[in-house]
Amino acid sequence: MIKLLSLLATLSLSISAIAADLNQARLLVDQKRYDEALAVYEVLIAAQPGQSDLLIESGRVNAWADRHSEAAKLYMQAIVVDPRRRYDVLLSLAWQLAWGGRHDEAIPLFREVVQQVPAQKTEALHGLAESLAASNQLLPALDVYRTLSVDPADLKARKGEARILGWLERHDEAILRYRAILDTHPGDKEAQIGLARALNYSGSHFEAVIAYAAAIENDPALARDTRTERATALRWAGLEDAALTTLGDAPGNDSVSLRSRLGQETAPHVRAEFESSWDSDDLDIDALGLGWQQRFGFGRWLDVSARSAYIDQDGDQIDGRQLLIKGGTRLGSVEQGLFWPALTVGVRDYDGWQTAAWKLQGRWLPADFWRIDLEAGNDVVETIDALKEEVTITAVAASTDWRFAPRWSATLGGAVLRFDDDNRRTRLTGRVEHVVKTAQPRLVLGLEGMGFNDSDPTSTIDDRGYYNPERYRELKFFAHAEHETDGWLLEARLALGKLWETPWFAASDDSGLYAWQLSAARDLAPGLRLRLYAGGSDSSAFLQGTGSGYTRNYLGASLIWFY
Repeated sequence: MIKLLSLLATLSLSISAIAADLNQARLLVDQKRYDEALAVYEVLIAAQPGQSDLLIESGRVNAWADRHSEAAKLYMQAIVVDPRRRYDVLLSLAWQLAWGGRHDEAIPLFREVVQQVPAQKTEALHGLAESLAASNQLLPALDVYRTLSVDPADLKARKGEARILGWLERHDEAILRYRAILDTHPGDKEAQIGLARALNYSGSHFEAVIAYAAAIENDPALARDTRTERATALRWAGLEDAALTTLGDAPGNDSVSLRSRLGQETAPHVRAEFESSWDSDDLDIDALGLGWQQRFGFGRWLDVSARSAYIDQDGDQIDGRQLLIKGGTRLGSVEQGLFWPALTVGVRDYDGWQTAAWKLQGRWLPADFWRIDLEAGNDVVETIDALKEEVTITAVAASTDWRFAPRWSATLGGAVLRFDDDNRRTRLTGRVEHVVKTAQPRLVLGLEGMGFNDSDPTSTIDDRGYYNPERYRELKFFAHAEHETDGWLLEARLALGKLWETPWFAASDDSGLYAWQLSAARDLAPGLRLRLYAGGSDSSAFLQGTGSGYTRNYLGASLIWFY
C-alpha cells in the first residue's frame, strides 16, 4: 500500500512537471520566442511520444516559425499515432508540404480534404490551386480558381485566376479580370500591379507605365520592390533613359541584366561595320562604315557616321564616300503620345561627283497599338551606270503600324520616288504578322507584299543604270525566329513567295522568290558588342516561272563599343 501511494505521488509530481513545462512552452509561444518554446516541446514529446495532441501543437508552432519540414513531420507522426486525427491535421499537413516546396505530395492531400471534409473545401481548393500552379500545371490550376471565383466575394480566387491567365500568356483575358477586380476594389495593390504586368506583356506599354504609376502612388515600399518591372515597361515604351533612372540600384540578377542593356542603349558609343554584297548583275560592293553617337539629357541625341564603298561592276570601279550628321529628340509623354523627329544632313562623293544628302524623319506613337512613320529625303543608286549618269532620287514616304489584336499587327505604307529624269515611282507596301510564340525561341509568322508602278518606264535616257519596269508586284510568306542562348542572340528569317513584273520592253513574266537572313549578336565584354549577319534573295528559284531571275547575297559584321 505504501509503495502504491509512493508511485501515485511520483506520477502526480511528474504530471505536474509536464503541465508546468507545457505552460512554459505556451507562454514562450505567446511571446513569439519560438525557438525556446520548441526546445521545451522536444523534451515533452520525448517524454510522451504517443501524445497526438502534443505532436499537433508542436507542429503548429513549427509552422509559425516557418519550419515547414519539421511541422510536416510532426503532423505525419500524429496521424500515425492516432489515425482518428487524420482529418484534424490533413489540411495543415498539406499546407506545410506546399510551403516547403513539396507540391507533388501536397496536391493529393488537398484533393482528399476537398472530397472528405466539406467544412474545409474552400481553403483546400485554394491550396490545391496554388500547388498546381507551382507545379506548372497551369490549366488545372485555372480550372480550380474558376470554380472558386464563382463566388464574387472570393477576391483571392479572382486574383489567382487573373494571375494564371497572365502566366498562360492570355494577357487580354487577364486584363479583363484585373479591371473587373479594380472596379469593386479600386485600391487593391496586388490587382493594380497584376494589371500593369498584363498590360506590359500584352504590348500596351504606355498603359502599363500609367498603371504602375497609379499602383505605387504613396507606397514607397511597392515603388522600391517593382523598380525592375517598371523599368522594363519604360524601356519597351521607348523611354530607355527614364527606365535607367527608375531602375537605379535595384538588386537581383534580372536588374543587373536590365541595367547592363539600358546602360548600353543610353551610353555614347562608337561603331564599325563592314559589309560585302554581290549580285547576278556582277555588281560587287564592299563598304566600311564608322560612327559615333552621343546622348544629351532625356531623349536627345547626335550621330555622326562615315562610309567608304568600293563599287565594281563588269570591270568598272567607282569609289564612294559619305559623311552624315544626324540629330534627334523626343517630345511628348506616355499619357499624350510620343514623337521622335530627326534630321540628317551630309555629303556624298563618288569619284568627284558630289551631292548633298538630307533626310527628315518623324515617328509618332499616339497610343500603344498605333505607330506612324514619316520620311522625306534624297538618295542615289549605287550601280556603275547610275553613278556615271549621276542619278538622284527624292522620296516621300509614310507608313503606319497597327496592333489590332493581341499578337496580331498590320503595317501599311506608301511612297513616291521622283528620279531626276522626271520618272516617278509610286510604291505600296503591306504586312500582316502574328506572334505565334513569345517564349524562347520567339516565333513570328506573317504575309507581306510590295508593288510599284513607274510613270515613265523608258525614262528620258533608255538605260540609266536603275531597275525600271513598268509594273512590279511581289507577295511573300515569312517566318522570323529569335533565341537567346549562352550569351548569343540568334535570329533567322525566311521568306517564300511569288513576283510578277512587266518590263517596259517585254511581256509580263513571273517567278518564284525567296529571301533569307541569319544574324548572331553577343557581348564580348562589358560595353563591347559583336554582330555577324548574312543574307540573300533569289527570284529565279523555288517556284517555276517565266522570269530570268535576280539574285543578291551579302554578309557583314559590326562592332559597337559603349563607353
